[in-house]
Amino acid sequence: MSLQSNFARVYLRLEKIMTTTELHPFCSIYLYTSRTLVYNCTNPIDYHASERRSSVIRTTYVREDILVLVKTYPNPSKKYIESSCTAGVTRSGEWLRLHPLPFRFLVSEKRFQKYQWIRTRIKKSTDPRPESHYIDIDSIEVLNESLSTENDWAQRRAFLEPLRKRSLERINDEQDSTNISLGFFQPKRIESLIIEPTAKKWTDAQLTALYQQQFFDTDKTPVLEKVPFDFKYKYTCDDPKCKGHTQSIVDWEIYQSWRKWRKQYGDGWEAKLRHRYEYEMQQRNDTHFIVGTMRDHPKSWIIIGLFYPPLAKKERQGVLL
Repeated sequence: MSLQSNFARVYLRLEKIMTTTELHPFCSIYLYTSRTLVYNCTNPIDYHASERRSSVIRTTYVREDILVLVKTYPNPSKKYIESSCTAGVTRSGEWLRLHPLPFRFLVSEKRFQKYQWIRTRIKKSTDPRPESHYIDIDSIEVLNESLSTENDWAQRRAFLEPLRKRSLERINDEQDSTNISLGFFQPKRIESLIIEPTAKKWTDAQLTALYQQQFFDTDKTPVLEKVPFDFKYKYTCDDPKCKGHTQSIVDWEIYQSWRKWRKQYGDGWEAKLRHRYEYEMQQRNDTHFIVGTMRDHPKSWIIIGLFYPPLAKKERQGVLL
């Protein structure tokens, strides 16, 4: 039996027994793989269509182009080996949360970057959050072009700025009427990066879950590394209702930075991490947050993605004066 057939059987079995009790708080994934076709895609997002699309419920699979904006660091899962999350926006400016999406187990042709378009089939999941959708892994097509960082991220800004809210408080207000669970805003001030030690090793139950991959993963993907720290931002919003926030960051990027710099700098990793994610995010970058709620705690927000174009030259000079 082929590897792809084995993965398909696992996928179908897991789809039948899917529960919500052992999933990552943001979303879940299955182990699956397939081939990819590559296409060009340069059409801009039609933000005028966002209101028309916001009430659409996809009861069957439909094909969508999605700009990937979020990838979170995975967690072990008893039923799904690893759980992670991918989120992005459609061409109509609609936020989507995609699962199952086992990024580390995808074949290389299907591995996409943040700010890259993918074309895939999705349908509404049983998750009550309106943005949450199942993804047909076999249908993923990685499109050729990523959004450029040229001209101070002008292309990326053009896509995201129409989605920006004033504050987390405004997102909360909107959630009360629409049940949204994804949002994008700019904090007024990042007060500090909090680094909290956690367990240094996976528990026995977590290791058992991770070692399931040996039965399906012939490419021998390395076992998921335990990052023994939680990362949080303490910040305030540009809103008179804001009393300050302290929220976890689960963006894959900060976890990968720790893994890289711990090896490169040894005990000096913390200074490097703080310089990048505290000093530079405050002084060098026009930092925004992408936030999402947890399924079991729909009123609790965490930072799932960072958007950090450089500050304009005059602004940078003003900060340093």
